[in-house]
Parts: sequence; C-alpha cells; structure tokens
Amino acid sequence: MNMFNLPELVEAYFASLITAFAEIYIWNKLLKSDRKMFSLTNIVTALLISVVITSNYLLNNAYVKIIFITLFFGIVIKFLYKENLFKSFITAVFAQVIMSIGEIVFALIVMTGRKIDVEEFKEMYFSKIYSNFCIATIDLIIIQITSIRKFFKEILDIMNDVYKKKLLFLMIFLLFSINFLLNITYYQLNPNMIVFTTSVLLLLYTYITLQNITQQEHTARIRAEYDSLMDKSVEYEKMLGENMRDIHETKNDLIVLKSLVPKSSKEAHEQLNSMIKEYTEIEHKEQSNNDIYRKTLKIPSGGLRGLFSNKLSLMEELNINYNLRIGKGINAKTLKNLNYQEKRNFGKIVGIYLDNAISATNETSKKEINIEFFLEEGYFCVLISNTFTGTLDVDRMGTMGYTSKGENHGYGLSLAKEILKKNKNIHTEMSVYMNIVTQIVKIKM
Repeated sequence: MNMFNLPELVEAYFASLITAFAEIYIWNKLLKSDRKMFSLTNIVTALLISVVITSNYLLNNAYVKIIFITLFFGIVIKFLYKENLFKSFITAVFAQVIMSIGEIVFALIVMTGRKIDVEEFKEMYFSKIYSNFCIATIDLIIIQITSIRKFFKEILDIMNDVYKKKLLFLMIFLLFSINFLLNITYYQLNPNMIVFTTSVLLLLYTYITLQNITQQEHTARIRAEYDSLMDKSVEYEKMLGENMRDIHETKNDLIVLKSLVPKSSKEAHEQLNSMIKEYTEIEHKEQSNNDIYRKTLKIPSGGLRGLFSNKLSLMEELNINYNLRIGKGINAKTLKNLNYQEKRNFGKIVGIYLDNAISATNETSKKEINIEFFLEEGYFCVLISNTFTGTLDVDRMGTMGYTSKGENHGYGLSLAKEILKKNKNIHTEMSVYMNIVTQIVKIKM
C-alpha cells in the first residue's frame, strides 16, 4: 500500500479502529474487568491505539510488526488496567495469539472459498474494514469459549510459581514463532533468512523439549522415591513394634531358660549369659528407637507414624533439635475413615516438606525443627517449621526444579504441588518470618 494514498490510509485507520476495540474487549474478558466497553477512556484509548496499529502496519519491518505491537499493547494494558508489568505483557501476548488465530481462520476461509492465492488475498483483504471486521468477529467468538479464558486464568495462577524470566522467555519465543510463521505465509522472505530463522527455532524447540524431558525424568524419580518411602514407612511401623517386642521377649525367655539349667552345666550357663548380654546390648541400642516409638505412638497409623519415626531418627543422627507435639483427640485411628490412597498422598506431601525442613535446617548453625499435629474444623493438620539460611523465594515455591540448594534439587515441591492439584481434600499453607519457614498440611477427615 502507498501510504500517501489518502483513501487507503483512512480505510486502514478505521480498519485498525475495529481491531483496537476488539483488543480492548478481549483484554476486558481476560482480566475480568467491569470497565464499560464504550467508556470515554476506552474510546480515547482505541483512537490512539489505531494510530499506532496503522503506523506499525505501514512502516515497520515484517519481522518486528507483531512483536512491536504486542509490547506496545502490554504497556497500554499496564496503564489502562493498573496491572503489574509482567501480567500486562502476558495478557498482551495471550490476546495477540487469539488475534493471530482469528486472522489465520479468516484467511483459510477466504482463500479456500474464493480459490485465491496468498498474493490475491493480501491485495484484496489486507487492512480493509471488511476483513478486519470479520477477523474481529472471529476473535470475539473465540474469547467467549470458557476453556480459553480458563486456560488464561491458569497461566495467571502459575505466575506466582513459575520463574518469571523463564516464562517471559517462552512468551517472547512464542511471539517470535507466530511472527515468523505469518511472515513466511504472507511475504516472499529471503531464503537465507528463512533457513537461518528455521534453524534457530529448531534449536530452541529442541532445547525446550530436552529441558522438559529432563524435568519429567527428575519428577518421575522423585515420585518413585516417595512411593517407596511410604511403602517402607508402613513396613517400618510394623517392624518397630514387633522388633522391640521380639527382642524383649527373647531376652526374657533366655533368662527363664537360664534359671532352668542346672548350675553344674557351666558351658550352658556361659552360652546363655553371652546371649543374654548380646540381647541386652541390642535392647540398649534400640532404646533410642524405643523412645521415638513411644513418642510417635499417637500419630495415626498407615504410613504416617512410620514416616515420622524414621525421620526423627535421622534428626537425632544429624543432631537436629526437634520439638514434637501431638494435640488432644489424635490417636492411631484418627485417619481410619480415609482410604489408602488419600493417606498415601497426604504422607507423601508431609514427607516432602519434612525432608526439605531437615535439609534446610542441617545447613544452619541453630538446628531446630518444630512439628505439631492438631485438629482444626474437620481437618487433620501437620505443622512443620524450621530454620533456614540464605534467601527463600516464596513466589517460586513448588516450581519445577526450583530450590535454594543448587542444581538437581527442588523437584519434591513440584511433586507436592502436582499431588495437591489432584486431591481437593488436601491443602497447604506456608509462611516465612525472619529465618523460620512454617508449612501446614491439612487433610479433610
């Protein structure tokens, strides 16, 4: 288009005005704004946006058109809706993807129905009022789809969990990909540039895929470890009681047997004394476990008691001071109404938080962990608080691979978040005060 052709320039502006109002409508729907569509602010904004859209269409290079206008829309959203910059750009990108889909659908319908090629389509429909109206109509239909808006909400929900720089990179990459695909469709691009850009995209897609595979592998390994931990915890519960009972009973049997053996049988007495001494030593070594066993007797059975018995033993080995409190009304049968899978999932989340607490506390000079079991409004709750050093990014807790412990850690919290999404009866709360982090896991009884 010759930008000095006034009629075409005017038509391009009014076509852009249609696009501007469509964009504002989509932003309203995505951000659930109660702003009136044709308020004075929206009208003025649309008129100004139209100038930028028209200028962008006429003046900008094909490679930067979509990226430029999306960045511009992000700034507009920030000031128009008073959102933070990151959320504004995410909204702009999502809206631009919807607009691109509308354009692609319209192009396919027209070129298929009228049997025209891309060049004819560009000549007849680019920046025309009619075509922009049709594209805007398709976009407005798309934004009415509940699952589309729900998907956007999920993106916003995970904004507090995902490493923002990584998400921003993925969004820019998505924009770049859309821009490139539309350009190779509509324009005769330099073959060398196409080869170069395709190679870059291929490398980036490969990198992202490999990163995803690696993360999934780590998560699968962590899931298997905690599945095994819960299985062993159930066995450990049985073993603790049986082991202490068997040692004590065997020692008593030997003492009784010794009293029945004539004193003249010195060899027999020596052998029995040796065995009694051996079992006494074993009993003494098991005393620590016996103390822990007694402390944890009121913890509900089914894996949870065995889990804490095991972890409390580990804390003692690491010289971590711990305080265990079990509230009134809690006993071995407190969770009897829960099915096996519910108790197992609850135990896995608690185990993840407990492991993180032990790991973080073990790196501090003041090694302290506080554990409390209590009932609250129909929920069974486990509170775990611990000291930590360094910084803790609360916004990224539960992100795939996030940790303050270095590379190849942090997948446990990601697994916990995955379990929580699938179990509506389990909830967690977290708070940080100075150098103490507190996490509460609740399950509806």
